[in-house]
Amino acid sequence: MKLSLKILIIIIISSNYSFGQKNKDFLFEIPYDKDSSLTLSYRLTKQKVGQLQLENFDNGIDSIGIRIWFNYCSEVTDFRELIEIKFSDSIWLGFYYPMKIPPDDDYRTLTITASNKISIIPKSGWDTYISKLINLEIMLLPLSYDIILEKKEVETGRIMFTVVYDGPMYIIEIATPSMYRFYEYYAPSAFVDVYSEAKKMVNILNMTKSEFNVFDKKFRLRRKMIKRR
Repeated sequence: MKLSLKILIIIIISSNYSFGQKNKDFLFEIPYDKDSSLTLSYRLTKQKVGQLQLENFDNGIDSIGIRIWFNYCSEVTDFRELIEIKFSDSIWLGFYYPMKIPPDDDYRTLTITASNKISIIPKSGWDTYISKLINLEIMLLPLSYDIILEKKEVETGRIMFTVVYDGPMYIIEIATPSMYRFYEYYAPSAFVDVYSEAKKMVNILNMTKSEFNVFDKKFRLRRKMIKRR
């Protein structure tokens, strides 16, 4: 029997539901490079969080927060997008952030030169949209690097992690009182026939785009919604 959305939210918020963890400690899951340093994508995302003056999810939050970052190839466009969803005071809130980030020569720092914050509501309603996200396992999808290690497809994995220079990268941040997760998928549409997880990620992105009116606008028109900082 499937849990209703409200019951699932209560479980996530009020208990130490830790997604497969056997203990009740706070779950902190982020990607690391081979030398155990924080990945560049994580560090750049935190720069964006600070410049947009968003809440830091790293230590968890009182309810539920989900962010979907749309990062496009910097050699093609300086346009980026973010969908942020929060469950606060028993209601869902959603915001769309279009932003302009000119490329940096060393790719290790970024500056948001223009952005905007727009309230959004899913076409199907919050309960239906959030249920779809949960059914697509947005809370549970593994780090893309972990998929490579588990399946030991080293060559495909290397391609998956270098394609970021030629294609888009999508990042998910999830926070509850008992966990923080950060995971990324590079050009997942290129790997839907290789990894079921990549297909789920693509479905999350496509479903999200179909739910919010801002994505009904063409790419260049969404870019015009940005305000200079």
